[in-house]
Amino acid sequence: MEFVPKTPVQHATNELPLTPPVTPSGPYGIELENDVASNDSSSELSSIDQELLALADEVVDLTDDEFLTYSEDATEMAEDLESECESNHDADLYISVPYVHTALLPAGGPLNFPHIVDHTTGFTEENAPQGIRLPDGVATLLFNFNRNILELFLDLSVKEFNFVRTENHDFLYDLVVARKDRDVRVGFVRTIPLPFQGHVTNMLEWDAQIRAKILPSGVWLAKYATRYAISDEVFGDYEGDDIGYGTEQLVQASKVHEIARQMATSMIVRKLWVASEGVEIKVNLS
Repeated sequence: MEFVPKTPVQHATNELPLTPPVTPSGPYGIELENDVASNDSSSELSSIDQELLALADEVVDLTDDEFLTYSEDATEMAEDLESECESNHDADLYISVPYVHTALLPAGGPLNFPHIVDHTTGFTEENAPQGIRLPDGVATLLFNFNRNILELFLDLSVKEFNFVRTENHDFLYDLVVARKDRDVRVGFVRTIPLPFQGHVTNMLEWDAQIRAKILPSGVWLAKYATRYAISDEVFGDYEGDDIGYGTEQLVQASKVHEIARQMATSMIVRKLWVASEGVEIKVNLS
């Protein structure tokens, strides 16, 4: 089963020249005078995370039109929460994340906004900064694979974007980073044949998946997560007992952020942008 649209992108290799740059259409691409390394960072209080999760719950079932109508209020609420968080400087509640400052994604961007994490600082999955967010993991992955690819992901005029890192072993899960308009899905998945109604059907088995929505401001809201699920396609609905293979294991709302943080950290620490032996990386868009 294909994970990606049929039309491949010319920029599907990390050997691309990095010029000319793509100018993203959307909230990203803030231009600053200098690109300098920076360790400035910030992270939310746990109470702020809970309020953002509650806010995310409100947009889960909205149609695109309803979401755009709702998004102004949602963005204002998210920004108010961010301001509240940034005004609190309790050292016990903030853990520094080493961001790299670029003109495309400034280190000082809002909370739950994509940042590029400095993966050379030597942290591991066990001692990684608690402030790493899903958009940080995605941005860091794509930036280190190829900056042009990151720019294409951030360009909301590109309606569908798919990054697939395939392992050449049946027992290993592949990494999928997909965006369809403002909907983002990130997870580890593999194709499995399942007997169904007298024939074998290829389905996607998710070891973990996060679903998020990008607000017009560029802030990400993680909607929900699952530790296990079966679907027929990346943006397909989860299948349950009707295919005879169990039901999805949805994560409690309070745990969505933790699963997203673990996934983002894993992508960074394991350097999943590297196409080592037995690994194939493809990028497709439409």
